[in-house]
Parts: sequence; structure tokens; C-alpha cells
Amino acid sequence: MKKIINLCALFMLLAATSCSSDDPVTTQTYTITTNNRSLTADASDDDVYFSQTTATLAFDLTNYTVSITSSALLDESKRSVSFTTPAMQLTATSNGIYTFTDKANATNGISGFHGYVNLSTGMTWFTYTVDDTYTIHTTSQLLYAYTTTTLNVDGTSPYSHAQSAYCFVMDETGESCTLQISNFIFDNTGTVQVEQVDYENLKVKVTATGYTVTGVEVMPTNGSERFKLYDVNFAINKQGCAMLGTYVCNDYNVLVRGTGFATDVNP
Repeated sequence: MKKIINLCALFMLLAATSCSSDDPVTTQTYTITTNNRSLTADASDDDVYFSQTTATLAFDLTNYTVSITSSALLDESKRSVSFTTPAMQLTATSNGIYTFTDKANATNGISGFHGYVNLSTGMTWFTYTVDDTYTIHTTSQLLYAYTTTTLNVDGTSPYSHAQSAYCFVMDETGESCTLQISNFIFDNTGTVQVEQVDYENLKVKVTATGYTVTGVEVMPTNGSERFKLYDVNFAINKQGCAMLGTYVCNDYNVLVRGTGFATDVNP
């Protein structure tokens, strides 16, 4: 989570400096790993092409703008697109999210570029169309900090909490990931049993709306049987902005709903 923490520090600086017009122009540049899904109109799940690249976010902390340099593969032919947007105004919403849009479609061959950045976590999402044919949905590693987790054993006494966060760290192929759960609670006491637990090599399938993440029997990297997961099934949807998942742990049936942003967005 170190990169997320670094981004959080940047956004706090951004918020602090935006209130003063006397400061000289200050820029901060961050490079993040990005997951890209390329699809055409009416694409099925089998027609979506995944690539993992990097994106550079260059923030102007005085003028409150961001310019993004990004790239992605478009299809199995390995045709690629790479570009740098003009400086885009950052607009804060009431829920602590910054939005940005290339309103002039000023990037050659790229149209409809817009996205969101989460101030609190660094979760980043943006989308654009290439040559009026390919739609690309790009995210940082998938962090869902706003969750509701419901645990149930007998079907009649559910216990819910909002303490956990879920991060899916995709590998470069888009075929597997590491699941990181922070503030992990596996019973109805409400007690956090571990600050973070990691599960490697979960199976990933790219879809037209996001990803599915599954696992039959998954041991955590710390080797503890107490945190072993069974029947893992997550649907990452809204083009990566939200997720819904189920699994079994410590004999509890667990249902998780989460979003990468503090409110619904419109991907």
C-alpha cells in the first residue's frame, strides 16, 4: 500500500496549497501501475483485451490541474496507444473526489477522456476512446476502501461492519491477482484480528464491465489456518469502480459490497 500512501500525501498537499494564490507554481509527478481494459462496441467478455502499463500523473499544485501520460494495448495484434493529455482542471466534489476532463478533446486520436481520483486513497480511474473504435478503461490497482462486510453463520443473525478495505493487485497478465484485506474481521465480535492479510494467485477473468476474481481454497501468505478463505467469488464491476464479493472464513458466510470512491460515479 506504500504507493497509495504516497498519493494520499500528494492529495493532502494539493488541498492545502489550492487555497493560496501567492505560492509559486509547484508540480508533483507520480508514476503508478495501471490496469487497462480495451473493448469495442457490443464486446462480449471474451473480446476484452487486458494490458498492464504505467501512467504518469503530473499535478500543478497551484493551478489545480493534472496532466496524464498513459498507454495501453488495444487488441491481440499488440497495437498500442500512448499519449499525454493537456493540463486538465481538477474539480472537487462534495464527497472528496477530484474529477478531470479533457473538454477540448485536445489529445490527438483520443476523445471523451475523463476520470476520477480519490483524495483519501489514491484510487484512480479514467476512460477514453481511441479512433472512435476502442474504449479504454484504466484503473490504478483496485482499492475499495468504502465497504460493508456482512458475516452470517446460521442465516438469521447477520453482523455487519464497515472497517475493512479490499485491494486487488493484478499481475501483468490480468489472469491472477493478490487480494489484500486490511482491518480483517472474521467473526461477529467486531474485533480486528489482523491489520492486513494477503492472498496470492487468485484467478482473474477480464469482463466487459470489469473483472471476476475467484478461488476455491485460498491460504493466506502468513500461513494461518484461521484466515483461510473458501469459495471466493468477487465481481468487480462499474468498469472497476465497485465490487461485490462472497467467501467463507472461520465458518462464516461473508458478503462484501464496496466502492473505490466515496459515492457512486458514472463510468
